[in-house]
Amino acid sequence: MVKKTVLVADDQLWIMGTVIDKLKKTYKIETVTNGNDAVDRIEKGGLDLIILDNSMPPGPSGSYIAQQVINNHPDIYVVLQSGDPDELRGLEELGIKVLDKFDKQEIIKYVKDTLKK
Repeated sequence: MVKKTVLVADDQLWIMGTVIDKLKKTYKIETVTNGNDAVDRIEKGGLDLIILDNSMPPGPSGSYIAQQVINNHPDIYVVLQSGDPDELRGLEELGIKVLDKFDKQEIIKYVKDTLKK
C-alpha cells in the first residue's frame, strides 16, 4: 500500500518534531523550512496534505501559500497555524483548516481523520 504524503512547512521544524514522529509511522513525511521551498515542493505534486506555519521567511507567508493551494490544487488538504488568529481570519471559509495556536494533538487528529477519507 502506498503511503499518503504530508508536507510539513515550518521554519522551526523542531517544534513539529512530535507531530512528525507520530505521523511518519503512517504517512510519508516531507519537510521544508521556508515559504520558497514550500512553493517549489508543492509544484512538484504528489502531496495529499500540507501543514503550514504562517510565518516562515524567506518567501511567501503560509496564508498566501494556503490560498494558492486551494485555488490551484483543490485535491490537497491544508492545515495552517499561527500564533495570531487575526492573521488567518476568513481562511476557513476557503476550506483551510486554521489553528490559532500550536496544538500537536489537534494537528495529528486532523491529519488522520482527513486522510482516512
